[in-house]
Amino acid sequence: MKTRIVFFILILLISFYFFNHFKFSKSSNDLWDLIPSKSSIILELEEPITQYNKMFESSIIKNSAFEIKNHFEEFNFFLNNNLESFLKDNKLIISYFKISNFRLEPMYVTYKRTLDLDFIFRKMKENGYDISERKFNNQIIYEFKKGENNYTLCSIENMIIFSNNSLLVEDAIRTKSNTNLKFRKNESDLFSQVKIIKDIGNLYINESDIFNLLNIESKNKFLNYTQSIFPEKSFFDIKFEDQLLRLNGFSSTLTKSFYKDKSRYDSIIEILPFNTISYLNINSVNEINFFQLNKKNQIESFSNNYELEIGRALIENRKSNKYEEITILKRKPSINYNITDSLLYDGIYKLDDQKINTLIDLENISYKSEKFFIKKDNFIIISDQINTLIDIRDDIEKNKFWIKKLDISKFRNEMNKTHNISFIINFSKFSKQDNSELNLVSSQMSLIDNKLYLSSNLSDKEVNNVQYSNENIVKEFSAKNNITLKPNVIFSHLDNKPEVITQDERNNIYHLSNELNLIWSDSIEKINSNIYSIDYYKNNKKQILFSSKNNIYSYDRKGNPLTGFPIKNPSESNIEHLNVIDYDRSKRYRLITAHKNGDIYFLDKSGRKLEGWAPMKMEEQLVQEPLHARVRGKDYIIILLKNGSLYLKNRRGSNYPGFPIKTNNDFSNKIKIKISNSPTSSEIHLLSDNGTISKVNFNGKVISQTDLYRPEKNSKFKMIEDATGKSNFIFSYDDNYIYSDDKKLFYDNTNNLEFQYYDLSKNIKYFVITDKKFKKTVFLDQNLNFKLNAIDSENKISIMDYDNSLNIYKSINNILSMIEIKK
Repeated sequence: MKTRIVFFILILLISFYFFNHFKFSKSSNDLWDLIPSKSSIILELEEPITQYNKMFESSIIKNSAFEIKNHFEEFNFFLNNNLESFLKDNKLIISYFKISNFRLEPMYVTYKRTLDLDFIFRKMKENGYDISERKFNNQIIYEFKKGENNYTLCSIENMIIFSNNSLLVEDAIRTKSNTNLKFRKNESDLFSQVKIIKDIGNLYINESDIFNLLNIESKNKFLNYTQSIFPEKSFFDIKFEDQLLRLNGFSSTLTKSFYKDKSRYDSIIEILPFNTISYLNINSVNEINFFQLNKKNQIESFSNNYELEIGRALIENRKSNKYEEITILKRKPSINYNITDSLLYDGIYKLDDQKINTLIDLENISYKSEKFFIKKDNFIIISDQINTLIDIRDDIEKNKFWIKKLDISKFRNEMNKTHNISFIINFSKFSKQDNSELNLVSSQMSLIDNKLYLSSNLSDKEVNNVQYSNENIVKEFSAKNNITLKPNVIFSHLDNKPEVITQDERNNIYHLSNELNLIWSDSIEKINSNIYSIDYYKNNKKQILFSSKNNIYSYDRKGNPLTGFPIKNPSESNIEHLNVIDYDRSKRYRLITAHKNGDIYFLDKSGRKLEGWAPMKMEEQLVQEPLHARVRGKDYIIILLKNGSLYLKNRRGSNYPGFPIKTNNDFSNKIKIKISNSPTSSEIHLLSDNGTISKVNFNGKVISQTDLYRPEKNSKFKMIEDATGKSNFIFSYDDNYIYSDDKKLFYDNTNNLEFQYYDLSKNIKYFVITDKKFKKTVFLDQNLNFKLNAIDSENKISIMDYDNSLNIYKSINNILSMIEIKK
């Protein structure tokens, strides 16, 4: 009996031991034990696959956080495409580490569960990876390498760590054995917040330099000051609603003590200037809190004269494209300020109060710049630039305010109505991440128990930023000087959206984004060629290439000249025409220059002269750049001289049989090429100045010649091709008239005119005439009937054709704009 009792007690003790050992093991193996305190951003997913799929339903995340998707796909590849089943009912923490100013690298931590590492190793070997192992702090680290692809894995108890960067895995191993290194221990107050159950995930931010993390260009005082106000450490729940991404949470406990406060309504946002691009509002019911939030020394009796509210904004100067700071204060209406305000002229006042000057200055420096202000109701708008205030005043008189923009109004309605701190930024104006779909980003904060309650919204770029005007101008850009080059539309390699290249009269070139924001500018020579898009480095990133009379230029999208550019003119004679040929779409480009003396050079893309074209000497100037056509794998170089000689040459510069053809007519019209299945059926169409249409096939046979009816003795003929090459339009003109069939249109002087032709969808065709003298562009059909209202423009235009609208890019004086016309 005693033996049985002893045995039973022994069984109980053993059971108790294993129960407690299991319980201890399970509780001690927490994923957070592997997360280092130096993590910059941490994403916690309790239901990884469900939350990940929800996350990427948002176009904001889908287009702006594509690296997250890439990282998931790498993890999935490593798990032999079993990520979904592996993470089902599992938990995942992704910890991002700041490797450099604008680069974050992830580390994945999850429970191992039934993961068969031996199977993974076999699959990685089958995929050509070299596998090695090493010990670090008594843990085995596995490294997988194949060319530039590196993966690192470590299994600790029932958890696994995965990263591309082995140093991050080592950090996690160190953290497991050292409590002082753990994020959760050092930031314990962030874990005391109530988590929302049905959110997308939990986000922890442990980084003061938040603008770097967002890839925002923060090299100005305003954004640096704003960043200093943000809490360094914060927790967010993530939710997605419609086109908004919402983040709600708390900061860690603030280092300074604040009095009990109350969030308030923002009254300043209603009067912000139309060209505002970023805005910070701080308000409080407590004067000490107000100055602490502003990180400024308290001004005695400030609240006697002013409300405890300040607005700081960054606005875009329309004339210089620079960003300028303004400050707005709200005065108490009971005081007569006319006695103390120093009027300079025409509603511009000088700010004499040096204490207010100290509050306004973003940097605590001894030198205080002279400041001025204008009045709007009880508000004063302060700047150190009088011209800025004059522009703002003009907008106020026209009732043009930031809040009246459609996207701003809609975004504001989604924000909290009250706060102590509110910040809104037009993300696209500052982001270095050009392919981001983010439009507006806001962050609002309210003081609660010496923490900041945080609420952030992120909106999609799909919300149109419509500006209202009589001409329905949707977008606008102001150059430094009058624009002389048409808006050349190119398409970004980032999102395939249209962007614009143009130039002003002082030869400043501008590259503008889809929103007509300046990407870069440079001072060069006058452009005399088309703007070509190339992929010089064969990496699916586009660059532009063009010429002046002395050089060939090429820039990447950031405005950096490509290596070896500009290429100097290979001839002593000016470059008159340029073409870029990609013979077999291999991106081994050939650059063709045609010169005033008739010389033609072929260069490789680095500028080296090619055999047979160094130079090819012609007896006359060319009408246009040499063209390239390919028929049945054979390359043809087509050259038309002003004396009517037509050449067809091979790559080496030798004539094809049947060429040259002498037409004995003068030519100024560009040729049209009709490519077909064979040289016999492929044609070159030519129109001489006197109206003779010739069709020549690639075998050198003149298929037909037709003389057009000349309406007047001195009239000349013009053939213009649709921008897409779809079709062409032929008309005639003399000094004062344009003729099409039996119709004519009068002009004072046709020498002032520029002609274009657009053959658009839904059988819409426009004959476009721009009068450079009177700065007007008209849209006609082929019978010279007016089809659209005339617009103000002095250069050729560009048209983008969409299903329900036309976007027309135009320029007049120093303004380039895009207008939208509904179909």
